[in-house]
Amino acid sequence: MPVHYCLGLGEEKYARLADPWNFEPFAGALRADIGAAPFDLLGLMPSFAWTEPNALSSHAIAQLSFKNHKSASAFRDLLDNSNLAKRRVGGKKSYGFGHDPIISAMDSWSPMGSDGGIFGDRGLADRLTGVRALWSVAGDGVPEGGATGEGVNVVIVDRGLERNWVKETIERMASRRGLSDVKAEPDVLGWTRYETTVSDGRRIRRPIFPGATGSDHAQMIARNILAIAPKATIWDAPLLPLQDEEDAPPRISTVAHLFHWIKQAVAAGSVWSWDTRANAQVELRTSGPWVVVNAWGVLDPESDPAFKGYADDKDHLVVNDVARLDAARIDVVFAAGNCGEPCPDPRCGSEDTGPNCSIFGFNAQPGVLTVGAVRADGLPVAQSAQGKSRVVGLKKPDLCAPSHFREDDDASECNTGTSGACAYAAGVLAALRSLPKGKRRTPEKMRKLLRDTAQPAGAGWDPRLGFGIIDAKAALGAL
Repeated sequence: MPVHYCLGLGEEKYARLADPWNFEPFAGALRADIGAAPFDLLGLMPSFAWTEPNALSSHAIAQLSFKNHKSASAFRDLLDNSNLAKRRVGGKKSYGFGHDPIISAMDSWSPMGSDGGIFGDRGLADRLTGVRALWSVAGDGVPEGGATGEGVNVVIVDRGLERNWVKETIERMASRRGLSDVKAEPDVLGWTRYETTVSDGRRIRRPIFPGATGSDHAQMIARNILAIAPKATIWDAPLLPLQDEEDAPPRISTVAHLFHWIKQAVAAGSVWSWDTRANAQVELRTSGPWVVVNAWGVLDPESDPAFKGYADDKDHLVVNDVARLDAARIDVVFAAGNCGEPCPDPRCGSEDTGPNCSIFGFNAQPGVLTVGAVRADGLPVAQSAQGKSRVVGLKKPDLCAPSHFREDDDASECNTGTSGACAYAAGVLAALRSLPKGKRRTPEKMRKLLRDTAQPAGAGWDPRLGFGIIDAKAALGAL
């Protein structure tokens, strides 16, 4: 069975050759640089900001297929001894190579059904975390209404949002806070994913625009964020499949393309986004803090044993991307995953569940806030992944946040799994970032603040709870 890898190339010539409709010029240039190596080129994504953390640099991402992992290893050897390896950019390698496994949403599961195990409502969850202290904070430079997330950009990496739902939810959540003057924009900003399929020998490339889809999972993520930070600017990144895309499932290489897009937007202070009203790409100015919310992962790396250490490869594109986002003062939040014992998601691999085994992906990296789940009363959720992280041995999760609760004003809206918890924590983070003191802290210092103020105070690290349950009131006091 063919195996999938991704290759990032930082030289401008490759970006210029990265034509998603015609692979031959790119493949020819690559073979000329590294010599004869059997590979199939499956896709090309031109992007920016890969080789230098502090500057824009053209680059391209190639999705490659090999006969087996031995062939891929031989390709890596050729790469490391090629002309590419000799040509440095800023004193660093101009390429990155790594596994390209399929990714999935961290959808919730419990023995009682997809919405099973619901306990309590948002009011109970908010009392647990002291989040309403954010509503009344005041002082110089503090926006009206307290810490509302105003001026903070939140990227929701998920299945995609529907623009009308986003507008209604922003206004609904703002009204809940007593912010009746909030009027949301009629469109949703964001990143466009291109889904490539092959039919009758023809390559078909279909754009998935921001604000054009919508799913229950993505709506849950956005709802949890906006309930705490209703004035945050929501950016839609429809990375995950709209439905089962058996012929073209998203892979890690697509994440690299998205993360570069975010990095470029922050570095340049502008970004190109699709405007449905104008039916065209438009350039938008950007400013303020950024928070990237990820409720997805590789659920079963053991399905291919060679992928076991994909997130522990220092040369992997996305491992480096996460570090670069962190260095660019961009907060990255990940769900810990739902492979914890005794009730792991049935999609989890047999060796990917329980303590020291269930946090193993990019959610295990040091430059991210990794969030597990508790009920609205603080009881641990049985499926929440347990640390330490497998690939780098860190104390992950960092902390937990409430999940498995319903909304106060609509019992049909439920927040579940570590996805819901990840979004809740991201909402707290976005609210804190909208305060003057919150804007000044680096992502590393903000993660430390949230860990140090988690409850119960001084309890130390626990494999399931991390350093405790997020405490918005205590974090605000320590800020």
